[in-house]
Amino acid sequence: LHYPLRRQRQMCIRDRFIFFIAISFSNSYAQELTMFHNFFGYQYYQDDIDISKTEVNSLMQQHDLTKTYWNKSKRHKTYAYIAVGTQLTTAYLAVRSINKNRFGSPRSGAKSLLAASLSSGVVAIGFLFSSASLKKKSILCYNKLQSQEDFLYNIGQTKNGLGLVFSF
Repeated sequence: LHYPLRRQRQMCIRDRFIFFIAISFSNSYAQELTMFHNFFGYQYYQDDIDISKTEVNSLMQQHDLTKTYWNKSKRHKTYAYIAVGTQLTTAYLAVRSINKNRFGSPRSGAKSLLAASLSSGVVAIGFLFSSASLKKKSILCYNKLQSQEDFLYNIGQTKNGLGLVFSF
């Protein structure tokens, strides 16, 4: 008399168990990107895994807004390198002009070259800071978009024990 009911209850428990196991193995979660500045440039991590610049570049191309910020950051870095090149060239020409005129005061051309060198250095610093700021903005935007797209769930500890944990 009780046999079919017991069988149904066992199947229900087994189905719940299989459902929770399936959810735990298909764990879907957003992977946050972080950027750290070190001596030789930037180091990128996705959660706690070190990723390459190429991988970051491909991730930034996934959304239009992150792509815009990322590409603008690259352009600003290029402008900064051009300004550094201009600074070094004008500084070299100014020093060379001063050395040619050892006896007497420096030529007026040397002063203007030194002023151009100094202003090129200021422009380079401005573009480098702008590039770093745009990179940071792009990564923060990517993380925000990822958290909006993904629905987070897994099996974990809850207030009442083990259960299904949802994150929004």
